[in-house]
Amino acid sequence: MLVMPVSWFLGTRSGVPMGTTMAIFWLSPLMILGAAMLFLGERVSPLAWAVSAIAAVGGAVADALPEVADAVQPLVGGHESPRPARPGVHCRPSASQP
Repeated sequence: MLVMPVSWFLGTRSGVPMGTTMAIFWLSPLMILGAAMLFLGERVSPLAWAVSAIAAVGGAVADALPEVADAVQPLVGGHESPRPARPGVHCRPSASQP
C-alpha cells in the first residue's frame, strides 16, 4: 500500500515529467489487474477491466486537455491547476483573483 505514494514522491522529486507520472498513475489499475492474473492466477471480471479502462482514458483526457481538468475541478472539490497555461490557451482568472 505504500509503494504507490512513495513511487509518486520519488518520481516527482527526481524530475520525472508530470505527464509521465500521471500516465503511470492512471494506468496502474490496469497493470495491477494484469499482474494479478498473470502471477496470482486471479480471475478478473470484465466489469473490473472496463472500469479500470474508463478511468485510464478519463485520466489521459484530463491530463492532455487542461481545459477539461479545469472544468471538472469544481465538481470534485479540487484546487486551481498549478500547471502554467500553454501558449495559445486563454485562462480565465478565478473569482478570488482581482
